[in-house]
Amino acid sequence: MSKDIIINLRIIVLDIEGTLISNAVSIFPRHDLFKFLTFLKKKCDEIVIMTYLDERVFRKISKILCEEESVPNWFGNLKYIDWKEKSSYKDLRFVSDDITNIYIIDDMENYILPEQKGQWIQIKSFERPYKKDNEFKKIMKML
Repeated sequence: MSKDIIINLRIIVLDIEGTLISNAVSIFPRHDLFKFLTFLKKKCDEIVIMTYLDERVFRKISKILCEEESVPNWFGNLKYIDWKEKSSYKDLRFVSDDITNIYIIDDMENYILPEQKGQWIQIKSFERPYKKDNEFKKIMKML
C-alpha cells in the first residue's frame, strides 16, 4: 500500500494477532488500540475481522479486551469472516463482491491475495518486547 491518503474507505478488514494484539496466548493490546478502533469506527461504514484465529477464540479474546477496557464495547460484536476453509488467502471478496473501497490491515503479507495487495495496509508485527510504537498513528494519518 502506498503512503497515499485513502479517501473512499467503506470497509476495513482487521487481523488480530500481530496487528491489534501480541497473540492469542498473551493478549497484550498494541499501544492506543482503543483510540485506533474508535477512529476506524468514525472513518468507515463497517469493520470486519478476518484472522487466522477461529471465531470462538476471537470472541473469547474480544471479551477479555472489552473487560480490560482495551477496546470499545462494540468490538466483540464485529462481523467475523471465516476464510481458512475457502482459501489460503484473506480474499476481500469474502466480505463483498465489490472490493473497490475495502482495505485490510494486516502484518502478514503471505495471507494477502497478490492481486489485492493494493488494498493492503501493512503494519509492523507487534512482537516482543511489546514496546509502545507508532504504527496506529501512521495508519490514522494515511486514512
